[in-house]
Amino acid sequence: MTKASNASGNAVLAKARALYGRRLRAEDYRRLMGCRTMSELAAALKEQPLYSAALADVNPQYARRAQLENLLRQSQYERFDSLCRYDRSAGSSVYQYLTLCCEVDELTAALRCLDAGRPGDYLYRLPDFLEQRCSIDLYALAKATDLQSLLAAVQGTPWAKVLAPLANAKPDRGLTAQAEPLMQEDRPRA
Repeated sequence: MTKASNASGNAVLAKARALYGRRLRAEDYRRLMGCRTMSELAAALKEQPLYSAALADVNPQYARRAQLENLLRQSQYERFDSLCRYDRSAGSSVYQYLTLCCEVDELTAALRCLDAGRPGDYLYRLPDFLEQRCSIDLYALAKATDLQSLLAAVQGTPWAKVLAPLANAKPDRGLTAQAEPLMQEDRPRA
């Protein structure tokens, strides 16, 4: 291992430890589970060091679930990206693994929108900041209105082969329920 990759690996480790130290603990989860309204939850999350910056502009009184989910997801991706900035120079696989996790999340979100009969809803949650990192064309994924167009959106990516069995999906079962085992099983190979 070279000095540069050693230094980069140490930087990733230091950053990961710092993030780990700011994680939610059991008592934090218990407190969050005790929240009865979205306003209470937003206020409680804003008090957490890990989420305070991401939710700084949120007025808890008017907070909505979709807004909080999108902001928290973006915050998570930004934390991933901060780790990946160091990792890319180290040449290790943290960057690839985190990108793969994000791709699974995005595919699952698009499938849920299809299952709900609201394919256009994915466009509203499309993470622009992730577009340059994914092997999937997220804008093509956002335009998917049915299973065939979703499969077309992943053509040319490792996910095309993983999701190919969905072409024979059973109409009585949700697409998400049929796709998640495929994505989890083939995650290391995608």
